[in-house]
Amino acid sequence: MAAASHKKHFDRFPLHTKCKHGILSEYLRTWVAKVALDKRDHQHLLLVDAFAGTGGDGEGNPGSPLIMVKIAREMARAVEERRGRPITIDVVLIERHAGRRARLYERIRGPRGVLPQNVTILDGTLSAHADRLAAQYDTAPAVCFIDPFGVKGIDLPAVREFLAGPQREVVVQFNPTGALRLAGAAHRKSPRQRNKLRAQWATLDLFRDNAVTLEAMNRSIIRSQSSFKAAKHSAQIVLGEIYGDGDLPAAIATQPSREARIELVVEEFGKRLADAGAPYLTRLPIFNERGRLQYVMLHASPHPVGRQAMKECYQAALNKCPLSAEAVRRMRVNADGDVEQAFYALGRARGGGEVLWAKGAAGSIADFLIRETDLFPWQLKEVKQILDGAGWRSKASRHTYHLPPLPDSAD
Repeated sequence: MAAASHKKHFDRFPLHTKCKHGILSEYLRTWVAKVALDKRDHQHLLLVDAFAGTGGDGEGNPGSPLIMVKIAREMARAVEERRGRPITIDVVLIERHAGRRARLYERIRGPRGVLPQNVTILDGTLSAHADRLAAQYDTAPAVCFIDPFGVKGIDLPAVREFLAGPQREVVVQFNPTGALRLAGAAHRKSPRQRNKLRAQWATLDLFRDNAVTLEAMNRSIIRSQSSFKAAKHSAQIVLGEIYGDGDLPAAIATQPSREARIELVVEEFGKRLADAGAPYLTRLPIFNERGRLQYVMLHASPHPVGRQAMKECYQAALNKCPLSAEAVRRMRVNADGDVEQAFYALGRARGGGEVLWAKGAAGSIADFLIRETDLFPWQLKEVKQILDGAGWRSKASRHTYHLPPLPDSAD
């Protein structure tokens, strides 16, 4: 995104950005409550914004940094009242652009002109501060929000180092269009400069001394080749930071459609997050005002309960989303998991016995589907209809089903 686009973004957040912030806010509140009140009695939590920006837009709408600071303040007070002991929730905001960082300071400093004691603003990138965060917060559960302009700046080794700590989760705002653009630049072949030279030669005046013109042509071609190589090398470096080793551009080139290419780049990055130590991955599409896919939030958690919580927060946020009803409907459809595959996963895991449906019951069908498959809460009704239609509801209790063993796949 160009500098002008950066400025326009911070002048006034588009509706899809407000939707994204709603999802983040829902989840951070839920995460803090769950982690702070669990039996491990944590004394210290950490929230990190790896691309903090200015903290909000020109109309006063809060961005992710201000959302984090507010949630840390309010939830620390609520948790202390609930459990009778204080908890520290630190917020680390990282922004490499000096102008945006200065504006961020202005927005977060209180009336006395100083930052809250639990807030730190750092210059640079997550990769530059990964070691420091790992050492300073080695035992603190943490969530890191990674929301770059485009995809440049997503550093997989830094994400992996962050996830190495206990109860660590990341939420990555992933731009598949940016990833496709990079892959295209990394895979593009060098233009045929010889053909270009021949075409230019055909335009020359044969009755003039063309030495000067030919020299200018050669210089232009050399500059073009150098620029091409630099752009290709830069794209390969950024792709390596995001995806690590592997020939992703070649795999993208084999996909039959743009939609298939988008799904591939999202899926492959999700696999890297899972391999980095957070195997419970949730794909959360964000659509724009025109009802088109803008980007995908990827939430990676080491625990299935984190996955369930994010799905429920996504549903709650969509119910309050400022986008049109049609855009929200498309987001739900795009997010939908494969019901048939989830159904067979349920049969393999729970088949052969009596299983409760109700959410929250030990080993329940509802919890299994949200935690262990790609289904979202609004899809549970469809699964229940399938179970009822198959005649598997228990005669002893209408809240229980008898699931027969099922084969390993739906094929």
